[in-house]
Amino acid sequence: MLQSMTMQHGARTLESVPARETDPAVSSLIERSPTTVLDTEPLSAAVDRLLGGASTGVPVVDAGGHYRGMCTLRSVSSLGLLLNGETAALMPSLAFLRDDMERIRQRLEPSLLTPAVQASDPFVPALLPSTTLPEIFFQFYRGHPLLPIVDGESRRFIGVISCEQALRTALRHPAGGGR
Repeated sequence: MLQSMTMQHGARTLESVPARETDPAVSSLIERSPTTVLDTEPLSAAVDRLLGGASTGVPVVDAGGHYRGMCTLRSVSSLGLLLNGETAALMPSLAFLRDDMERIRQRLEPSLLTPAVQASDPFVPALLPSTTLPEIFFQFYRGHPLLPIVDGESRRFIGVISCEQALRTALRHPAGGGR
């Protein structure tokens, strides 16, 4: 069953329609101490964590531990396509497709000073601990390889579930290779 969506601090949250207990299989997938970035930190801090091996995304949280968004490789790399105000001029002609690495760098560098929350991917839904395994795999299918988990009442960030870990668990495939 699909769940209804609500807005909380600018990040979408899937609400469980029927109240249900957390599936032990889901609970075992939650990484409870992932690398995060504060919403007030510059985007450069999130980029450092992403490029330092923090999977495909870095959760953005506020000082109170509430989930605010997810900085993803996709959301950060998209900043290299268009400069503020260029969207209307470049999109019809697709002129940006001729850009070289230097031009992309010129677009990315000013963004590194903006707060990380402004570069977070608005399409990554926050899930509740009571979300079912099929619902989680549906979000992986939709292109979200790292899913934030939030507390249903307080909306405090709990942790993340990664597609990689879910697949390793489902296939009983240990980290580092072999079955």
